Amino acid sequence: MNWEVVYKATEYIAEEIGVVLKKSAFSPNIRERLDFSIAIVDSEGNIVAQAEHIPVHLGSIHIGVKNLLEYLLREQIELNSGDVVVTNDPYISGTHLNDVTMISPVHYNSKLVAYIVSKAHYVDVGGPAPASLNPDAKTIYEEGVVIPPVKLVENSVINRDIMSIIISNFKTPDYAIGDINAQLAAHRAGEARIRELFQKYINVLDAWSRAINYSRRLVELEYEKWPSGVYEAEDYLDWKNQLYRIRVKLEISSKGVIADFENTCSQVNEPVNAVLGVTFAATAFSIRCVISKNIPTNHGFYSTILVKDPLGSLVNPVKQAPVGARN
Repeated sequence: MNWEVVYKATEYIAEEIGVVLKKSAFSPNIRERLDFSIAIVDSEGNIVAQAEHIPVHLGSIHIGVKNLLEYLLREQIELNSGDVVVTNDPYISGTHLNDVTMISPVHYNSKLVAYIVSKAHYVDVGGPAPASLNPDAKTIYEEGVVIPPVKLVENSVINRDIMSIIISNFKTPDYAIGDINAQLAAHRAGEARIRELFQKYINVLDAWSRAINYSRRLVELEYEKWPSGVYEAEDYLDWKNQLYRIRVKLEISSKGVIADFENTCSQVNEPVNAVLGVTFAATAFSIRCVISKNIPTNHGFYSTILVKDPLGSLVNPVKQAPVGARN
């Protein structure tokens, strides 16, 4: 069986998960603005396929999934079949508090084969400002409620205590309940489709590996067309009559791109800091826009990009810096 058939089926599953989320959601953010994203990742946390959704979400998943899996391992939280973990912590999931991230494992024949990852922008996640976008925030805790990675669903049963804590702190509880259930429904649909894929084809894991390698080779062929070298640029973010410097040095070779943000200004007590996931997503999307649209956007593509950004800078802050307006 041609690996491309399996890979295209996987991409379609990601799209279908998004359709389920859109059709089931309550809030206009998800139903109408389509502010959500879906990715299917392998058992190692590498993106296999993603739907054509929000670039800043999708690029951040490359960072966020690894952070999340490391957190679960460190905290000895085991993900079993029927479990769903939820978080909105930007310093783990990689964007801002409004983006509620869920991850669920997919097992086939008692073996972990994949994860479903969804990220959706909720209308409100608490805090003093409408929509949880507080222009006066000095810390992340003035932007909304931080949900650490926790099992919202265990063994296919919703943890009502966790649900109550979340809903009690969101200012639009009716929307939140509907959107949470929509996300969970989308995950159930995706898990079922992935298992069907493994039932239908015997070479799914091999096909995914080939797709990732194929993407990497095609991207490297694109890089070979570019003039190798080092390129530097500087710009400023204008916020409340203050200018915050962003400086980047791009090192381009036939094997990839290194984006070095050394000499970017330090993090600030304003909600304009960008966590690493956002910085990586912006860098990756800039590159994605100038290469062939026919190249699959998966780990093969993302693995050719290295972002170096100093810890504690505007583009890689440390907690408790606010990040709500990070885009």
